[in-house]
Amino acid sequence: MKLVVRVDFSTQIGLGHLMRCLTLAEEISHLFDETIFVCRRHEAGQEKLFNTCVANYAFDPVLQQIGSLKGSEKFVNENVGYIGWLGDFPEEDAKITLEFVGLDDWVIVDHYGIDSQWHKLVKEKCYHLMVIDDLCNRNYLCDILLDQTYNRENFEYSGLVSSDCRVLTGSQYALLRKEFQILRGEMEKKRPQSTILQRLLVFMGGKDSKNIAGSVLAELIKKGWHKALDITVVVPIRKNFVSELAAIEKSENKITILEKVDNMAELMAQSDLAIGSGGTASWERCCLGLPSLVFVYADNQLKTIRSLAEKGAVIPWSNAQELNEAIELILNNPKLYQEMVKFSFEVCDGKGTKRIREELINFD
Repeated sequence: MKLVVRVDFSTQIGLGHLMRCLTLAEEISHLFDETIFVCRRHEAGQEKLFNTCVANYAFDPVLQQIGSLKGSEKFVNENVGYIGWLGDFPEEDAKITLEFVGLDDWVIVDHYGIDSQWHKLVKEKCYHLMVIDDLCNRNYLCDILLDQTYNRENFEYSGLVSSDCRVLTGSQYALLRKEFQILRGEMEKKRPQSTILQRLLVFMGGKDSKNIAGSVLAELIKKGWHKALDITVVVPIRKNFVSELAAIEKSENKITILEKVDNMAELMAQSDLAIGSGGTASWERCCLGLPSLVFVYADNQLKTIRSLAEKGAVIPWSNAQELNEAIELILNNPKLYQEMVKFSFEVCDGKGTKRIREELINFD
């Protein structure tokens, strides 16, 4: 029995879908004889990037790339929205995916460009089909549906899934790597004792194609925050930084720029405050009780960030003025900081991946 995961990643799509699928697959890979990731060729160098990501996990999945770079580019250019992300028509994508699927296999799909049309074709030829999604905006035909959006309720999928579909919603199912759960206990003891904020972490996601992290660092330096805080900036591609910022890193011993790290949990645990984006990183920060100032990258992150802001776990910002005001507010208000720590811990406990594993084991 195999586990077949259909997921894509690219500069446009980002790495979030791939990373959460790798996290879940690692947790359940021992239940299967083989784990296969089926990913479309969207850009050159994807195999190397996949292997780099897999190196952070304790299992060895097989990558099967489908389609051609030329074909994917043509389809994306001719189709707008999430369907363009798929790189081919759903029925053709399903047909190719099924080349790797047997009747006894589990299939997990995480893709905004795939809906019930694709699900139906694949579900008929596999053992069970699980969908990972957070849009709640189309029809789904699957055995299990996972949506880890904070405050998402099962009833929101009423009419979008069949009556026998097992729907798992909410951040209690957040897909986080094991190291976050391991460090959580230590943070639950440490964070409530924190009264002085000294270490700031800046991480704007696994793609950051617009180099928001660079813009944030420039603004922090402009306002002199690097004199009050030790700043660590994590970037996916270091060359995005202009020479002035690289020079500042060398001249300012309180600024560190890191590239493609494999110890994000440790960096978050060492930090007192974070500036970041939505997505999976939101659950990682909350699991470790790390208050965050969050920038909205994409529309699909709006619901989560608004809910987390209403909870009191994050402060959203959309421009330099709002960012500076948020930093000043939290640095000068220890009570607010401690409330954000408390509310962050309440959002996510880091056990979501284990809960999903049990759901899959007991599904039949």
